[in-house]
Amino acid sequence: TELERAYYIIGNHEKVKECAEQSLKLYPTSSETLFFYGNSSLQTGDYENTRKCIKTMMDENNLSTDAHYLRAMYRYKMGMYKESFDDAEFVITRKSSNEEQTKVLIAKIFMACKQWDNAEAMCLEILTQNQQRIDVITLLADIYCFKNDYAKAEELLKKAMEIQSNYYGIYKVYARLELQRNQLGN
Repeated sequence: TELERAYYIIGNHEKVKECAEQSLKLYPTSSETLFFYGNSSLQTGDYENTRKCIKTMMDENNLSTDAHYLRAMYRYKMGMYKESFDDAEFVITRKSSNEEQTKVLIAKIFMACKQWDNAEAMCLEILTQNQQRIDVITLLADIYCFKNDYAKAEELLKKAMEIQSNYYGIYKVYARLELQRNQLGN
């Protein structure tokens, strides 16, 4: 499981899956292994495998915050925002170790549903606890783009650049910002 975690942290999802398959031969209901395996399967588009991991985890312990978090991410990816939100809320109410990441997911759900004010509030809540979350700063800048508050978006993107200039998400939001500004100019 430590090897799976290490590969997961560096984003080598194929290696996570390879190691997890070996581990699951010995421990077929290992929640931690199933979590990493399911998450890596989700990241690589293997949704059937993700569903199997979620089912096994839920069958083993339907109160598992890891299982609910994985299912929330899967449902989000499938466009099932209400169901995803319900699972995410379950994780938050249980005060799990995934709480901060779950709040990021909730902000993304709000964005997908075009609930900009709720998405903004969730991001601001996260940033009060961790001001260096580059992904959340960038997400908030993206929200401001959608709200046509380009000055705030640009200010946040500059802050993000100071923290980690090689973060890909910054450039995606900068591109959206410039495209939207240009559309307004025409």
